[in-house]
Amino acid sequence: ANQASATMVGCEIGEAIGRNVMEFVTEESKVKMGQLFEALEREPDATRGFELVARRPDGTTFDIEVLAKPFVWKRRAVRVVAFRDISDRKRAAEALEQKVEERTRELHEKQTLLIQSEKMATLGQLIAGVAHEINTPLGALRSNNDTFIRTMDRLLGILTDEGMPEEVKSHRQLKRIFDSVDQLNEVSKEATERIVAIVGTLRAAARLDQV
Repeated sequence: ANQASATMVGCEIGEAIGRNVMEFVTEESKVKMGQLFEALEREPDATRGFELVARRPDGTTFDIEVLAKPFVWKRRAVRVVAFRDISDRKRAAEALEQKVEERTRELHEKQTLLIQSEKMATLGQLIAGVAHEINTPLGALRSNNDTFIRTMDRLLGILTDEGMPEEVKSHRQLKRIFDSVDQLNEVSKEATERIVAIVGTLRAAARLDQV
């Protein structure tokens, strides 16, 4: 033992000299230390090392790195055991690992947002295309329907003109035909207005990816 190691384990140099290193580690680490010594007996020329947890007399614990090397001194087999406090290194490694995990999580979240954004952009383009494809024939349909209504109004005006014979103006079947045409025109007009509203909704949805 030396002053540095005695200070590390929280005791005076006089208290540390002659004590077994097993007294300064936790119960779990004693098992690992035993495995270390067994390995040294099988390979006496090797140097073995472990990361263990040391315990001070006041009960506090800290991480240590232990290196052990057997050799013969005065015809006796002895072991040289050296250890150092690696608490700072462990904390730095844990902090780095946590930071890596945080960055990985942030990257994953950004990647997810990017994928969603790309999907929204693609969906917006698809919707815009559908709205355009609907709007083109819809314009022709509305124009034709308006033209048809004006034509029927003109025809009705001609048939009800003062110069038209009375039997033509009062013809029941002709009146029923015009009434049916008027009803169909109203239905067509209402249907086209509903399609116009749908196209407007699609165009508004297509602009969401630009917000």
